[in-house]
Amino acid sequence: MLPMNQTKLFLFGQPRLEKAGQPADVHGRKVLALAAYLAVTGIIHNRDHLATLLWSEHDQSGARANLRRELSQLNRLWGPDVLTATRESIGLAADGDLWIDVVRFQGCITAGQAHDHGASAICAECQPLLEEAAALYQADFLAGFSLPDCPEFEEWQLFQRESLRQGLAAVLERLAAGLADAEAALGYARRWLTLDTLHEPAHQAVMRGYARAGQQAASLRQYERCGEILHAELGVAPGESTQQLAAAIRQGAFRPSAPVRATSALPVPIEPAVRRHDLPSQTTPFIGRQYEVADLTRLLAEPEVHLVTILAPGGMGKTRLSLAVAERQIKRFRDGVFFVPLAPLSSPDDIVTTIAEQLDFSFGGSTPPKQQLLDYFRERQILLVLDNFEHLLEGAPLVTDLLRAAPDLKVLATSREKLNLSGETTYLLAGLHFPTWESLEDLLEYDAIRLFIGSARRVRPDFTLQPQDFDDLARICRLTAGMPLAIVLAAGWLDLLSLAQVAAEIQRGLDILETEQRDVPERQRSMRATFSYSWERLSEVERQVFMKLAVCRGGFSLEAAEVVAGADLRTLRRLAGKSLVQIVSDGRYAVHELLRQYSAEKLRQSAAADTVRQAHSRYYLAFLAARDADIKGRRQQAGLQEIRADFENIRQAWLWALEERQADAFTRAMLDCLTNFADMNFSALEAHNLLSQTISAFQPTAEQSPQPLWEQAVVRQQEINYILIQPFDYAQIKVILERARARGDTHEMLHCLLVLSNHFFGMRDYGNPANDEALALAHVLGDPFYIARAFNN
Repeated sequence: MLPMNQTKLFLFGQPRLEKAGQPADVHGRKVLALAAYLAVTGIIHNRDHLATLLWSEHDQSGARANLRRELSQLNRLWGPDVLTATRESIGLAADGDLWIDVVRFQGCITAGQAHDHGASAICAECQPLLEEAAALYQADFLAGFSLPDCPEFEEWQLFQRESLRQGLAAVLERLAAGLADAEAALGYARRWLTLDTLHEPAHQAVMRGYARAGQQAASLRQYERCGEILHAELGVAPGESTQQLAAAIRQGAFRPSAPVRATSALPVPIEPAVRRHDLPSQTTPFIGRQYEVADLTRLLAEPEVHLVTILAPGGMGKTRLSLAVAERQIKRFRDGVFFVPLAPLSSPDDIVTTIAEQLDFSFGGSTPPKQQLLDYFRERQILLVLDNFEHLLEGAPLVTDLLRAAPDLKVLATSREKLNLSGETTYLLAGLHFPTWESLEDLLEYDAIRLFIGSARRVRPDFTLQPQDFDDLARICRLTAGMPLAIVLAAGWLDLLSLAQVAAEIQRGLDILETEQRDVPERQRSMRATFSYSWERLSEVERQVFMKLAVCRGGFSLEAAEVVAGADLRTLRRLAGKSLVQIVSDGRYAVHELLRQYSAEKLRQSAAADTVRQAHSRYYLAFLAARDADIKGRRQQAGLQEIRADFENIRQAWLWALEERQADAFTRAMLDCLTNFADMNFSALEAHNLLSQTISAFQPTAEQSPQPLWEQAVVRQQEINYILIQPFDYAQIKVILERARARGDTHEMLHCLLVLSNHFFGMRDYGNPANDEALALAHVLGDPFYIARAFNN
């Protein structure tokens, strides 16, 4: 299994990026195209080539600017050690910590070919490699992804897709021919045939597979089907070798193979006439989650994994996902797949009898019921789905007892809290993928959008998405952070409200996210009820910490949680185990946005609200000031990454200090760091807005002298105006410069002169003298960063 904190790039199917097991927010399609191209080619590329590949309609300057923007996003998503870059070239670092499914697929094939035996043979070493390659290929390369304005990229994409399909065909051919397990070999042969139904060798492999599995009639039906397809498509009969194979099968030349226990990472389905299951039918379609279904399918197929818990807050779609996975397992478990709803139970003592009822198993005799249940499972191959386990955790040891008694039993549990069993594999479930980039082409590819549209049409059958709706619909999905229950509840209001009104109501609070439908469980009729159920299960310490964490936006570090919310590692771990806090990457945590809204309501109702907000503001403003030296020195990339990760917290901290008119909360280091971050990180607009609000908050009256903070904010805003190509107030900067001279403020003089030098660049009478003086002052201050700035001007 892959490390949970590793960055992963999936290119089979719709491209996606994961960090620490969670989908990463990727802004735009071309950054995904760039990631795919760099990952698959695996070489260093000239920047001009990449710019032309993806922005051929732009001039070279504009194309390279777009490339820089997307590379900046890749650096943020992948971390500083994955890309290797110079002024003229870019590529992936040889030792970068990035897992790529296509690269792993190709590596498995290469390793599986490096043995001395014949091409059709399979040994114990190459079998798992080939099986892993087959499992990795979930869909065609970049399936459903296109860039119509990039013909060169699309040509490369098509070539790669065909090349990888050929690689898969070769893998499936070897597995079909070389596996000792007849049923497994048949499964791979049938998959091979789906790649090209006109390929006779694949038809032959399926015929052999059925014959080896003792299904002579099915084998001969496959021969007839082959003939029908070839006649309909090509007007020809099967070739001589296919006819000879059919004759041999009729004569009984193939003896059934004795199947062996599959070592496959992904067992192939077997096909008895009937499979037992009690999975409830669903009244609404299952949308999205194809990657989660594939991940859970792979986990359940691993021989050493017997218990998987889908862990998520209420409303995230755990039950529907477990049913979707279970439906795909029906043919894989000889003795059936059974769904056991635990939500109605009030005592762990009822679990044994409830499982027995779902299995139609009756107790008898004097043997204790639990022992009878263990004996029932002992020789059976069953998948047991235990849904909503969180309120019965005292009964969790029963699961361990069942798994110890029955080696072929697998358990898929859903819970808001970990079962905390030694053999448990937890699968953290996040929201559906939602848009951060609005266009029709992209919008309809997001699962959250498709779920909303489907739910809306059940309320308003005439609902159609119009271009003017895009922003509001994307906003709803962002506000709900892709939580399925919240999306369905929001869509339920479209008979009364517009999309814009629904979005505005969600922004105000959770009250709109409710339904009156009678067939919905009471605790799922509103998001407030769903979250209250989890809140009631918390200890007082956990409630206090969770409530105070509501002030953090966009994630937080352990240190921030300790300072702002009084948390410790043990409490955070317990909250994570109850799916209220997510571990999103090394050292960082997050709370789902709707859960954060709920806990924010609790915080507003408490006496601690102002104290917590002040602690948050002080911490993050000091955090920003401390990064000033970093981004001007050797820790520049690390410092920029840290600011990026917490910029929303910094923004909230800044705004609260402005709201409270706390001029002493701001230091020159904070303003310098914000300005330099804006310049280095393409975040000029956000910084400009904060500085504008600072200027407004501390604007002097005609009778007042301006505060130093106001002057510093004006100068930094003028620096950013240069980046944004906005108007320059020469007179104002001259006044502030002269005030700085009068009080001997060398640092502020330097900033004013750099502003003048930037705006008068190339004008000898104005720009050169200002820059010369700025360079001299930078030397006086002994600041290498500003010496370089002035020198570069």
